[in-house]
Formats: sequence, C-alpha cells, structure tokens
Amino acid sequence: MSIEGSAYGTGTMTVAPWIDIAVPAVALAAVVATALAPALRAGRLRTVEAIAVGRAPRAGRGRLVRQLLGRLPLPRPVSLGLANPFARPGRSGTMAAAVIFGTVGVTFGVGLALSLNGIESGLDQRTAGDVLVRTMGPPPDDAGGGTGPNRAGNLTNEGRTAPVRIVGEALDLRDEGMSILTDNASLAGLGTVVAPESVEFHIDLAPGTDPQGYLRALNTALQPLGTTAERNSTQTSSTVIAMDTLAALLTLMLVAVAGLGVLNTVVLDTRERVHDFGVFKALGMSPRQTVTMVITSVAGIGLVAGVVGVPVGIALHDYVLPVMGDAAGTRFPAQDLAVYHLPVLVPLFLGGLVIATAGALLPAGWAAGTRTATALRTE
Repeated sequence: MSIEGSAYGTGTMTVAPWIDIAVPAVALAAVVATALAPALRAGRLRTVEAIAVGRAPRAGRGRLVRQLLGRLPLPRPVSLGLANPFARPGRSGTMAAAVIFGTVGVTFGVGLALSLNGIESGLDQRTAGDVLVRTMGPPPDDAGGGTGPNRAGNLTNEGRTAPVRIVGEALDLRDEGMSILTDNASLAGLGTVVAPESVEFHIDLAPGTDPQGYLRALNTALQPLGTTAERNSTQTSSTVIAMDTLAALLTLMLVAVAGLGVLNTVVLDTRERVHDFGVFKALGMSPRQTVTMVITSVAGIGLVAGVVGVPVGIALHDYVLPVMGDAAGTRFPAQDLAVYHLPVLVPLFLGGLVIATAGALLPAGWAAGTRTATALRTE
C-alpha cells in the first residue's frame, strides 16, 4: 500500500506504467532543449570568429545598465555586480530559472509539511485534554452540533425518514468519509437502534492540579463502572512522519540542484572574467570588494527568483492538496490549506537570495584569492 493509501485509507495505489516511461523522457527532453540553443550557436560559429572573439562577452552588452547603476549612490563593487547579469542575459536567464525552480520546490515542500501536520493534528483526537476516559454507552442527548452552512437532508431506513439539518463537515476519514455524526434524538423517527461506539471524555486540568493525584482519585470513582482514566498523550502518525521526510528530502534535492546550477554558471562566468578581475585588483579593488562584486552579481537574480518562485510554489500547493483530498474522498479544512502566513512567507521570499548566494560563495572566494599578476596574464 502506498503512503497516500495508508494515510487516507483509500486502498492500494500503484504508479501507472506510462509514468515510468514519461518521466525519463521528459527529463531527457529538458536536457536536450537546454543544450540545443548553445549547440546550434557553436555549430554555426566560424573558426576565425571564435578565435578572434574568444571568451569575452559581446562589446557594449550591458554597458547602458552599468552606466545607469554607476550613477546611483552605491559602492562601485555593488553597482558592477548588479550590472554583470546584463552582460550575458542568456546565461543569467538560465541561472534565474535554476533558482526559481529551487524556490518553487522549497515553497511547495514547506507548505506541504505544514498542511500535513495540520491535518494530522485535526485527525488526532487525543490531542485535547490532559486526562482521557473511555467508556461504552449511548452518547449524551446534546452531543453533536458544529458550525458551517446549514443544509437540509433526509435520513432514511426501511421506508421511514427523519429530517436533519447539516451544520458542518468533520475531517473524519472512517468509512470513506460517509459517516454521520449526530445524537440519538436525530434517529428517533427511523425506528432503529444504532450501536454506540466508544465514548471518550477529554478532561482539562486546572492549573496547579497534580495529574497523578487526580488520576488516582478519578480511577477510584470510576472503578464501579468498569472503566479507567489515563494520562493523555499526543500521538504522531508514522505515515505523516514519512511524508514529511519525503517532502524534506525533495526540497533538499531541489535546493541542491539549484545551488549547483548557480555554482556552475558563476564558475564559468568568473573564469571568463578573470582578466577583468586582474584589472580591478590593479586599480585597488580589495579581496573583500571582489567577493562583494561576485555575490552581488547573483543577489539580484536571487531576489527576483524569490518574487517569481514563491507565488508559483503557493499555486502548486493550493492545486495539489485539494487533489490529494479528492483522492481520499474528503475535503481538507481551509485552515490546513492556508498555511502561508507572513512569518512563513518572509523566509521563503529570501530563499532565492540564499540559494544564489550559497552557489556563488566558492567562485567568489577563488576570484578574491587570485593574484593580480596571474589574472592579468590570463587570456
């Protein structure tokens, strides 16, 4: 049985065979599409032109942006770094796509974990109260109730009917979600007897009450009734733990892929600009300023990726969770879907910046540590 089937009681679920073929095919197509444009460009490039141009970006590209940023009251390494992505927009776009992909994954993974834990908390009926008492017997006449939109319905049994008013929907996956929670009075018109399930009482203790002493006194009083009380304890579903672990691993994998994409791009760009770094160093740029310039060159991309990626991740979460609920034959409570509050959104929006910065730290350190003479001799 799959994790989803175990969590929601929907039975055995298997992956369709066409998915095993489609996923590798899509991955291969994505790799080919990514490499196709530079491959075609390299194939059309003449030998003389390749030798003459070398690895430097096309003259004049990004110059206007560099001039505009140079007029702002920013440190020179910062303005140079912010302008650098415009010198090679295609390469910068690839880096931005990698960071956006990672940001979407982080946003979706965090939302999935928060929603699953909220759903688990709602399904765990042991979380309320300090003391738990279980007993068999009919539920009290005033049990039931709830909040929600009022709707009329009919309960039927062997030709008899009993009108009821539906006042809410409970997150209960037993009997494929087809159970009705009500009191005995609602069933009076059906002429039938419904065997009650185990009745649970959740008791909150007043502050300062000794739990062990209360339990001893309560069990003494309950002994003639053939039932006992026990300390309540929160239980965490092993299935939800497994799903949280999978979500965390998926998020880490996507972040690693995005970080490696940034690392690869920045390494290539740094190697190509090593002569420029030599010129800057000869003009007095310190190693710390060199690191600042390299980090700043990806910081803007990281911020933009956060702004773009977080809404996409939220939209993906808002689409996938209801589909999961439909597969389980239920609807998840709105509060378990609306998990992206301000304390969660702020770190997520900064996630793109963190991914981009982490990927650029290694080449930034290499550029800062390169000797000026070595950099100037580099073709």
